[in-house]
Amino acid sequence: MYCSTRRLGVSQEGAAFLDRCKNLLADWDQAENELAVGRRAVGGHLIVSGPAAFGRMHVAPHAPAFVRDKPELQMSFNLTDRVVDLVREGYDLSIRIGGAVDRISSP
Repeated sequence: MYCSTRRLGVSQEGAAFLDRCKNLLADWDQAENELAVGRRAVGGHLIVSGPAAFGRMHVAPHAPAFVRDKPELQMSFNLTDRVVDLVREGYDLSIRIGGAVDRISSP
C-alpha cells in the first residue's frame, strides 16, 4: 500500500494478493456448495416398518411429500404390530411405540 497526504492506494503486490484471495474464497464457496448438493442427493429403496394404526395415521401420509423432493428414492412400508427383526427381514428403519424389547435368542 502506498499513501500520501492526498491519496491512499493498494500496491501492485497487494492487488495481486487480493485477487488471489478472492479466487480462493470463490473456490471454497464452490466446494461447499458441491458438498451440500451431494448431501441432499438421496437414492435407493427405503424399507420402513411401523405399528399398523400409527403408521397409517401419522407416518404414511407424509411419505408422498418426502419422496416428491427425492426422485431417486423409493419407499416401502410394512405396517404391522408384530415386532420385526430389522436385519433378518431387511428393514432399513423401524418405528415403534412403547418400551424396548430385548429379543435375545436362547441357544
